[in-house]
Amino acid sequence: MSTRPPLRPIIYLISSLSIYGLSTSYYTRPKPDVSTGYWGGPSHYKEKKITKDQMDSIDRMSDKNRRVGRTAEEGFNRGESLGEHIGSSIVINLISFVITAGMRSGLYNNYHTIPTPAQTAFLNLLNAQDTKEEKDTILTVSNHTSTIDDPVIFGCILSERVKGSEFPHRTWGVNKLRWSLCTQEVCFKNPISATFFGAGRVLPIKRGAGIDQDLLHDFAAITVKGGEWIHIFPEGKIFQSGTLGRNYYNERSYEDRVVKGMGGLKWGVGKLIAHSYTKTRVFPIHHVGMEGVVPQYETGELKYKEPKGGNDVSLRFGEEIFFEDLIEEHERRHGKLWKVGDGSGRWKSNDDERELYRKITRRIEDSLIEIEKVAEMDDREEVRK
Repeated sequence: MSTRPPLRPIIYLISSLSIYGLSTSYYTRPKPDVSTGYWGGPSHYKEKKITKDQMDSIDRMSDKNRRVGRTAEEGFNRGESLGEHIGSSIVINLISFVITAGMRSGLYNNYHTIPTPAQTAFLNLLNAQDTKEEKDTILTVSNHTSTIDDPVIFGCILSERVKGSEFPHRTWGVNKLRWSLCTQEVCFKNPISATFFGAGRVLPIKRGAGIDQDLLHDFAAITVKGGEWIHIFPEGKIFQSGTLGRNYYNERSYEDRVVKGMGGLKWGVGKLIAHSYTKTRVFPIHHVGMEGVVPQYETGELKYKEPKGGNDVSLRFGEEIFFEDLIEEHERRHGKLWKVGDGSGRWKSNDDERELYRKITRRIEDSLIEIEKVAEMDDREEVRK
């Protein structure tokens, strides 16, 4: 007579661990900036004022729960607890399941990456972080065309990566998932969404609060430890016009973009690179098709409540971008740059540093525009066929 393992204790154990992990993630969820009484953000159709219930919930949180340290001594992620790790694993695997289901259902039909040496270099670098003594920070930057670019685009990258023997399944885990930012009025308005996004390695940012805000400082602290993958959408919001940094509304003026040389991207990414405690390896990514999955009106409002299927989604990595020449030139003129985590406690930027951020960000913008042009040429070739 065959004996079956007792299922009830196993179910109880899994349930208990899940509750423990999610409860810990709830307790350590990222804290948004509510100092002004408003969520921030340019969206005129969203409620901006923080309600009393929202404020009461946030006030019950403690800064001691912060998941990142701001100095090298504190380190990054302050020794993630077992509960936090379990909570993150639950969220990550849930995201993986949803992305896989979407691919099979045709939600993003014919999803594919355009093979490039840069993509292989990125994946090899990501996998090599576990064995390197001096770990680099890996930073990806991309255009932003829908509300679900993250996690769909990056989940699909990882899903493709684990199919082959070159990139084994063990890399699809908490330690290889990217860290990212989400505007706080969208992702951190209530405890449930804050818990979910926090466990999924997302930190809040307050749109309109500038590059000296504390929330960006929290995100920059990820570079202290090294070995982490972080992602930035440097456009700062969703653009569905098909042109990087250009939109139907609320974009920078021609005078700011061209005459003043500010460009179409936000300079926060330049600040992260300039003051990274560890060496930062930067890879640009351009994707097409997600604007059809979650289309918006010209005002920025969603056309539909649910994602639309039958879209071709393609993604292309660009060559790694280097900034050593810009940083060395700045340091020759103005002295050594301070770093996040060097013990100086600095975060506010002066005008000379902002000029460096502008140059770094413009180089990123130029690289993304080049990939955008290649994608447009490929589309025209496809039409001719």
